[in-house]
Amino acid sequence: MARRLLQDKVDQVAQLAELGTKVDDAEAAVEAATTALALARQDYAVQYRAAIAAGWTDDHLAEAGCSADRGGAPTKRARSRRRQPEPAGTPVADSEIQELPAAG
Repeated sequence: MARRLLQDKVDQVAQLAELGTKVDDAEAAVEAATTALALARQDYAVQYRAAIAAGWTDDHLAEAGCSADRGGAPTKRARSRRRQPEPAGTPVADSEIQELPAAG
């Protein structure tokens, strides 16, 4: 009986140590992701400035899905309302199709 109680206590500590390792691994992953995000934002900002220097405008880049704020500090984004999906087979009007501006 005493041996069983002791084993139960040991099992609890073993489980706790295993979960502690999972916490350590998750914290390391968060730190790595934070570093990668900072580097990606920095690279994005450099490339965005290069695109502007090459003759692109902020508006044209925005139309292409490239916004200036992605390379800077994180911004609070307003919650956008989700559009209801269109039923399958619904034709798209020509007026809804936008062409991207030519580079240069």
